[in-house]
Amino acid sequence: MAENYSQLGGADSLASTPEGNLDTFTEITGLAVKAANTYTTELEKINAAVTAGTSQAGVSSLGQMVGATLKMTEAEQKYTVGTALPKKEANTILQEGNEVKKRGS
Repeated sequence: MAENYSQLGGADSLASTPEGNLDTFTEITGLAVKAANTYTTELEKINAAVTAGTSQAGVSSLGQMVGATLKMTEAEQKYTVGTALPKKEANTILQEGNEVKKRGS
């Protein structure tokens, strides 16, 4: 059973996002996995676009390579932003859990 962490102090401000709820670690990791899957899909599309229509395997024009680099940078930025909130939320929950442990000892 997934634990609900939304009652913890720092978690309340981040518990709901346009992408979904972040009340449990399952939801937090699910959002991070979604960002990673999107990133992988985008990189695969970029690779397919660069290699499609080339006369020799692995040979592309400079314009194709520059365009691919820009698209990869955009995909990486989306991935970074998409995983930042779940990472921050998970770290907040872990820090608050450690504080509870310290007080209980």
